[in-house]
Amino acid sequence: MTGGITSRFGRLGARMALLLSATLLPLGLILMVQISAVQREAMGRSEAALTGVTLRAGATLIRQLEEVRGATEALSAMMPELADDLPACIQIMQRVVARFDGMLAFAGFIPNDGRLQCSSAGQPQDLPMSDLRRDMIADPRPRVTMSLAGPISGESVIVISDPVYDGAGVQVGYVALSMPHRALAPVELSEGDPDPIELITFDAEGNLLSASSGLEQGARRLPANVALKALAGDRSLALRSVSASGVDRIFSVTPIMQGTLYLLGSWRLEDVDDMRRLGGLPAWLFAGLMWAASLGTALFGAERLVSRHIRALGRSMAAFAAGDRRVDPPDLRQAPTELQAVGEAYARLTAAIVRDEAELENMLRHKDVLLREVHHRVKNNLQLIASIMNMQMRKAHTPEARGLLKSLQDRVMSLATVHRELYQTSGLVDIRADELLADITRQVIKMGSSRDRQFSVHTAFDPVVLSPDQAVPLALLMTEALTNAMKYAGPSARHPARLWVGLADDGSGQAVLKVANSLPDPDMTTPPAGIGIDPPSGLGTQLLTAFAQQLQGQLRTAEEDGQYILTLSFTPHRDSVTEPPHSPPGIPGEEG
Repeated sequence: MTGGITSRFGRLGARMALLLSATLLPLGLILMVQISAVQREAMGRSEAALTGVTLRAGATLIRQLEEVRGATEALSAMMPELADDLPACIQIMQRVVARFDGMLAFAGFIPNDGRLQCSSAGQPQDLPMSDLRRDMIADPRPRVTMSLAGPISGESVIVISDPVYDGAGVQVGYVALSMPHRALAPVELSEGDPDPIELITFDAEGNLLSASSGLEQGARRLPANVALKALAGDRSLALRSVSASGVDRIFSVTPIMQGTLYLLGSWRLEDVDDMRRLGGLPAWLFAGLMWAASLGTALFGAERLVSRHIRALGRSMAAFAAGDRRVDPPDLRQAPTELQAVGEAYARLTAAIVRDEAELENMLRHKDVLLREVHHRVKNNLQLIASIMNMQMRKAHTPEARGLLKSLQDRVMSLATVHRELYQTSGLVDIRADELLADITRQVIKMGSSRDRQFSVHTAFDPVVLSPDQAVPLALLMTEALTNAMKYAGPSARHPARLWVGLADDGSGQAVLKVANSLPDPDMTTPPAGIGIDPPSGLGTQLLTAFAQQLQGQLRTAEEDGQYILTLSFTPHRDSVTEPPHSPPGIPGEEG
């Protein structure tokens, strides 16, 4: 897993991406700061625009409220003079209601004791103690309140009140004018203003006074996480919040009567395009887009100019390293000059390697021809020696001399057979032991068999590769061991004499040569049982020991299950990794 991560981040594209990311980081931070400042400025302009829309949409309503508020102030100032002239007071109240032409449902002076005499209704009336009266007595100041059921009109009204003082400055009551909600001016929008808009009025305590869509619907369009009282300030403001009904909305608040009455405009966020765009795109998004565009451009350039040419060059190198000599250097004419120089150097290198390999192959062919010629000449010379020994045997006068010459002639012919097989075996640098030993086995069996002396032979050779310095002593050892096994192999009542010859790779880097022969049944007239090799002092035993030492192997003999078994364990080597022994043991020249 770690290797895979290291490999991915080791690529040119990944490293360039990391470097460019680090390079663009300061620019990205600066861009984020600048974009945030621009967004704040644009948001401020949008808020101011929404405040203007709110004021335009509620212009008539604001004018109504201001006119009624002005009338209230004028009446409260006139009340000390009208206190003793009840008919005139009633007449003025009725004239005020008539002047506003349906905008007012009631106008009157309400004393502290609640005995209403001067009002537009024209009839005296005792009013119960209400929250408004209680608040006006405890804290006499101008007020704008809302009543769902006015005590005089019986309908939903906005009550605008102002305290009244006598000549001594003592508060004796208050003037109240009631505006029915049904008489409030509708919303007025200009061309280009966002629509629809909800106009809401509220007081400094956060009490909802009116809503253009009705009090119940207007309450659902107020901000859910901000109290109206918190929006009652000295300055206009705009904010984005979720409404009580769970809809994202934009709110604009502006004071109508400072510290008393406020106007709130409410829009759905999706209906205010500028605010939606500014509120929905965080500052980091612009920096991220710039980073992605810059990084994509740089990576595309790196891919076109560098990476694709390097990959093509790498594929060509990998194929050439794998042994494919038909691969042409990639076309780097569109690559930068530095990569073109690398491609030219690679082309020269591959041409030199191919030329050197061709020369080496020619040298190896010459060497192969020379080695084959050497083995051929040695084989011919050994056959010549064997022919001379054959002529000498015909002139021998005693059987002992002829037997000795025959034994020597057999060994000379075995050597000739080995060199003939080395001459014919393919690959003289590293020799396949299975090919060599199989051919030698066939030749030795053929030479040692006769009409009266037949053998059942079982062979098994693994494809073990040897150097010539090991192949020669191994072939000679097997020839001597096989000749000795044929000499002492005995038949049974049901089978002819049997031989087992094999070479196996044991899987641990060791090779095991095995030569075995069957022992004769005791009931048959045969050479002495249990003898499968020459005596320890014999020439054959000494030759086997000498060849085993040359191979640096371990030679063992044993009798088991009616067989005489000779095994040799050794480590096979090739010429490329192993040097031949410095001083191979000498071969004895005579029997003891």
